Amino acid sequence: MKYVPKQPEGNVNVSEQNPLREFFVLLGGVLGFLVAVYFVLGWMVDLVAPRISPELEKKLGVLISNSYLPEQEDSSSSAYLNTVLARLADDRCFSYTLPVQVHYSSSEVVNAFALPGGHIVINRGLLEKLKSENELAFVLGHELGHFRNRDHLRSLGRGLIFAALSTLVLGTDNSLSGFISGSMEVSSLSFSRRQERAADAFGLNVLQCAYGQAGGSTAFFEHLDDQSQNLARRYLASHPTSPDRVRLLKQLIREKNFAIDTTALIPLPPWGE
Repeated sequence: MKYVPKQPEGNVNVSEQNPLREFFVLLGGVLGFLVAVYFVLGWMVDLVAPRISPELEKKLGVLISNSYLPEQEDSSSSAYLNTVLARLADDRCFSYTLPVQVHYSSSEVVNAFALPGGHIVINRGLLEKLKSENELAFVLGHELGHFRNRDHLRSLGRGLIFAALSTLVLGTDNSLSGFISGSMEVSSLSFSRRQERAADAFGLNVLQCAYGQAGGSTAFFEHLDDQSQNLARRYLASHPTSPDRVRLLKQLIREKNFAIDTTALIPLPPWGE
């Protein structure tokens, strides 16, 4: 009897599944793994950040902050900002392991941020949205809240973790890196929102402590055009929306029985060029 080999019913070298489906399954697995590792390492950062010594933070400030500090500062504006900061950052209302100073930036971007080493940068774009010194004091108090909660160190650690994971898995120039970067940033937005709400609450307490009233705490958000009303933007925004922040601040003011005297708000000086 002659042996006749049987032909396979299909091509074993070709998957029966749609290759596009396999691609998305693989991509989902990689993304899920990266997000899981990111959260685990981020949790470790949250444990380590409060234990970083003032000496180490000062060194981190020298390495990192100088890249973000304005090259040239208007001396009169910086002096005024630090006068307001000094009123907030005394032992009665706030104390920190390092001296804190604020830097005036001529940038028109509406932003202020805290950096390692006790540095606060506040842009002219934000300052021009303010109507009183009390509003300014709340903004600075908010940034002091980030220092108190070590948020600036947590954010730095998480940023370094993401950069390392992205480079390790995708390399420095990969078409998928932007997509995965956005996905991982979205996964950590709730952490950022919690940071912002806690910093708002701290800023409110510092404002009340230094000025004897909470006037100006909500005004900045009330007259700032909110950019997150659309539901998709609302979800993706790293900061709580302005109406949400106003609502939460007013709730805290009622709970703590803080006074509000809008007639006692202090006017601001003109800002330098």
